Amino acid sequence: MINNPNNKAITVNGIDSCINILRESGEQDNICDACIRYDQTIIFIEIKNKNRNWLEQAAHQISNTIKHFNEYNALNGYIICKAYIANKHKPVSHLNHRAVLDKMFYEHKFLLNISTKLDIT
Repeated sequence: MINNPNNKAITVNGIDSCINILRESGEQDNICDACIRYDQTIIFIEIKNKNRNWLEQAAHQISNTIKHFNEYNALNGYIICKAYIANKHKPVSHLNHRAVLDKMFYEHKFLLNISTKLDIT
């Protein structure tokens, strides 16, 4: 669910199955589902519907997407960079997810959130 209390104008772009992002081998890379853009903010989103092995896979897909966007300077101009992983089976983050959240920030300077609610601020 997207919460946009100030009714900011947002742009939602599909990424997975919409943009060809290829590995060096020429095969389609594992990338996230979508991104939301507004003001000087970009938020990458990955949606899962799994009970097992979902977090690492989702974080990997977001990480791949960020790497590809960085290659083409597609993140220039964004001051706030976030990522959300939503999984209806695991709707909130737990302490045991901390390592994945920290890794995303360390590698990409992106704040990673695990939640089924996304706030536009």
